[in-house]
Amino acid sequence: SPAVTEAPILDVLAERWSTRIFDAQTPIDEEALASELEAARWAPSANNTQPWRFVVARRGTDAHAALVHGHLPADHASE
Repeated sequence: SPAVTEAPILDVLAERWSTRIFDAQTPIDEEALASELEAARWAPSANNTQPWRFVVARRGTDAHAALVHGHLPADHASE
């Protein structure tokens, strides 16, 4: 349901939501992934510095294993 606000805001803001459900076993298709990455790429940044870099690796691949075991702290690794 839309957010209740004291002052009018754009519908797109009032109707936004954050999922609380995440299923690591449900794959995301390539088109949806590309769409999400494109939206993230267009996100605003301070002084348009666009400091982000994205790495995509699918679970069960050598690339994912290398990322999880070689670059992430042990308490943040997700397999």
